[in-house]
Amino acid sequence: MAAKESLMVGVGASAGGLEALERFFGGIPDDLNASFVVVQHLSPDHKSLMADLLAKHTSMPVREAVDGQELLPRTVAMVPPHANLVVESGRLRFRERTGGHAPNLPINLLLTSLAEAYGERAAGVVLSGTGSDGRIGLESIKQHGGFLLVQDPTTARFDGMPLAAISTGLVDVVAAPDAMGQELLSLQQHGTAQREILAWGTDEASIQAIEQRLLGASGIDFAEYKPATVLRRIARRMAALTVPRWPNTRGGSSSTPTRCRRSRANCSST
Repeated sequence: MAAKESLMVGVGASAGGLEALERFFGGIPDDLNASFVVVQHLSPDHKSLMADLLAKHTSMPVREAVDGQELLPRTVAMVPPHANLVVESGRLRFRERTGGHAPNLPINLLLTSLAEAYGERAAGVVLSGTGSDGRIGLESIKQHGGFLLVQDPTTARFDGMPLAAISTGLVDVVAAPDAMGQELLSLQQHGTAQREILAWGTDEASIQAIEQRLLGASGIDFAEYKPATVLRRIARRMAALTVPRWPNTRGGSSSTPTRCRRSRANCSST
């Protein structure tokens, strides 16, 4: 992802979500270039005032989504209670809610469509809520090279959804909602790292040095992986950890074994 290229951020919340969403949008930096789509579990016949409430906590326009709406930078689209929503060709499209006894999982639906549409530009956020909606959607975003943020369960009124998301082992950032905006900005600012690393990635000696360090720290032999895959994952971890410069691997990487172990699921998921 090139620096300053717009991020496409899907945000899911359920019980206790209003407070978390207010804190999340209150912490979004003014210079973050991103589009936001928000899903909260609500009864289909519930008249939501969410857009009006969230508008008090951000300078971005907050509107209830309409079918066919284009996704624009620095806007917030709220999924209406009566609809499910996916992203297709840069536009929001309504889908009928699941009928019968099957559970309706609108967060999974939205995040999965974001992953398929935007790949590494997609970011998934899971906030306070019960159940496990969002887990499958986050897995899809990670499979497509995207970025995952989950509310720290100790800060959530209901920790079911955050814990289910964290249990995947794929989450890049676990934080309080008001700290997530800065994490997204860091991701965007360090977006050039991937381009630089991939361009530099023909240096076989350095790649082998990285693989040896990862093997010692995690027990995973990354020599079996394509070099481009390993380098992409390193770039994503650099962004998540706000590491601004590529380490001198010949002189010894600055990454600690602790960081390598925490990154194990992320490195091996691609």
